[in-house]
Amino acid sequence: MKTLLMLATLACWTPRAGAQEVPKPDDPRWNKVFTPAQKATFDAWRQKVIENSRRVTPQQRAAREEERRRLIAQLRPVVDQLMGKRPPASMYALAGKGGERAYSVHVPPGYDGSRKLPLVLDFSSQSGFGLRLEQVRLTGVADRFGFIAAFLPEEADPDAASIRAVLDDVSRRYGVDPSRVYALGRGAGALALYRLAGELSDRIAAVGAVAAPLAQGGVSPRAIALAHVSRRASDPVDEQALDWWLAIDRCRRDSLKTESAPGYSAQLYSPAPASGGAPVALYTLVERPETASQPGYSKQLAEIAADPARTLLWKFFEKQRLGKRL
Repeated sequence: MKTLLMLATLACWTPRAGAQEVPKPDDPRWNKVFTPAQKATFDAWRQKVIENSRRVTPQQRAAREEERRRLIAQLRPVVDQLMGKRPPASMYALAGKGGERAYSVHVPPGYDGSRKLPLVLDFSSQSGFGLRLEQVRLTGVADRFGFIAAFLPEEADPDAASIRAVLDDVSRRYGVDPSRVYALGRGAGALALYRLAGELSDRIAAVGAVAAPLAQGGVSPRAIALAHVSRRASDPVDEQALDWWLAIDRCRRDSLKTESAPGYSAQLYSPAPASGGAPVALYTLVERPETASQPGYSKQLAEIAADPARTLLWKFFEKQRLGKRL
């Protein structure tokens, strides 16, 4: 069912007016978005999806398509209802290369600007229903833990300058703690975030990814904490990409500690003392026994309400501070 929800979200993608066209996987413009190492990781991940799809019979594929449509039909009113209970996000626009870029901001209940709050940037790589679902997920976590969430525009080739402009604009409008700025990405948005993390390591304390392969980032002059969430234990980890992040963050392989808790397992790497490094955490979601027997739809609603992936990312983020490395 988790896979079906991901497919449902992706299938609901519809271009917004004025949005840049997102290139297809074989389009050469991806070479501008990803480093060669990231492109190799993305291609391997896509190839695995293709190979798995070939093992599905036409009857199974038709059944999955019907289930996907049913799931979307069920989720739409739930997402609309949840969105309706929360204050509408504030929309802003900035001039940039290629024209105007819009972004939205959600603040937690009771925010009055009297104190500075953490900020989480969302590289969701979604629009339409997919963006609404992403907003429901992250704003729910933001309301529970008290941080500001900013949703960046979907675009094929995001650049560090435009992200800095958004950071400056959000900080000007709201009380943002500059030492507690974080970024998370989903799918292709996570891969773009990996690429930009190094260029933004002077502004962002930690990055996180969900529903995306682990990939190498761009050149980084300083350590930047990383959390990666896999939805299945069977999802492979690119060992070369992991070695790259461990090197950037001054973590040794033998610093590994494992952790198991209700709902997830984790591999945690720590930097050497006084190295100026940052931690690396790999989480894998584990189905809770109390939800295993729930019908698929009820289970999805429970997951949307609790959002274990983004909750894990936030609990990792809140321990990180820009300028305070180990």
